Amino acid sequence: MLSKRVCRLLICVVLLGTLAKQSRACPSNCNCDVREKGRGKWGGERGGSKARRVLECTGRSLTRPIPVNAIPEDTVLLDLSNNNMKTIRGGAFTGLSSVQIL
Repeated sequence: MLSKRVCRLLICVVLLGTLAKQSRACPSNCNCDVREKGRGKWGGERGGSKARRVLECTGRSLTRPIPVNAIPEDTVLLDLSNNNMKTIRGGAFTGLSSVQIL
């Protein structure tokens, strides 16, 4: 059986990992807007009770998509329009399970 100290440490590690995922900051070359469910055009029409994030990365002269690990997990809309991307590799957005509009 694990000691109380080890159990507490494991709980802390799990909580810190969860907070790190949830608090992923907006990429510096995008504007972020967090919307409560049901508010605004992309406020969470698919259900659920969490706030949803809209990332607007338009007109930033981007030549590549934002790396997936830099995009907050609660992003439902990712707007990359009006940039300088000529091609986007297959799988570039793999793992963005909350994105409804790209």
